Amino acid sequence: MKFSLVDGFKQAPLPKMKGVCIYCGSPTVAKCGSKIRWHWAHKVKCSCDPWWDNESQWHRDWKNHWEDHNQEIVYFDKSGEKHIADVVNEQNIVIEFQNSPMSEAELKSREDFYGDMIWVINGRNLAKNIKLRAMLPDPLHESMEDISIHSSNHKTHFVYSFISEYRGPNELVEIHSSDKIDGIIKSTHVGHFLFEWKRPRYVWFKAKKPVYLDFGQGVIWQLMRFNNYSSFCIKACIKNDFLAKFK
Repeated sequence: MKFSLVDGFKQAPLPKMKGVCIYCGSPTVAKCGSKIRWHWAHKVKCSCDPWWDNESQWHRDWKNHWEDHNQEIVYFDKSGEKHIADVVNEQNIVIEFQNSPMSEAELKSREDFYGDMIWVINGRNLAKNIKLRAMLPDPLHESMEDISIHSSNHKTHFVYSFISEYRGPNELVEIHSSDKIDGIIKSTHVGHFLFEWKRPRYVWFKAKKPVYLDFGQGVIWQLMRFNNYSSFCIKACIKNDFLAKFK
């Protein structure tokens, strides 16, 4: 943990300092060695929040974009259940930074508990298995209202059909190549791409809240469906724009 309570105030660790856990009230001690990231630990080893991960430097770097009073917030629901949110911003949106794998059951539990939230996923170990494919048009452009987009075996093209032509599972629908709308793609593109993900983390396709993948660069990528009838895609988002939006 980055913070404990010292004399009733939220405090980052300093050598030889003692405090109490913000979440459970148990005694904590400051860990301030020369070869470790300074943090607080329970005096008696315990896990007071089952959702709490061991914090990596990646976690800490992301959280430090927000003020201390926005970090490590004890969050309650109406039943009195409580958990520690990584960040709660000024708009009361919970931002969870996830480094380790997660089950679908835990994903659903966290989303139900926090409500208005977003995920930021450490994708640095995933990047080698994810490749950008075809560039896509803006899904909000009026020409896309009746179009269903899907991946093809081609690295730079995709196929699409018209939703209005679909009549049922036994009906044939004409499939078109993205070559036919190349001009629309180039003129309306705002960062969406199809992608190939080898050995994907399927749990993130189940998320009901926004998911962003951080590959360790100045751009993060939102995992999303192009529209309700189409394949998943990822959208480039400048990291500084993301931070400005969610501060």
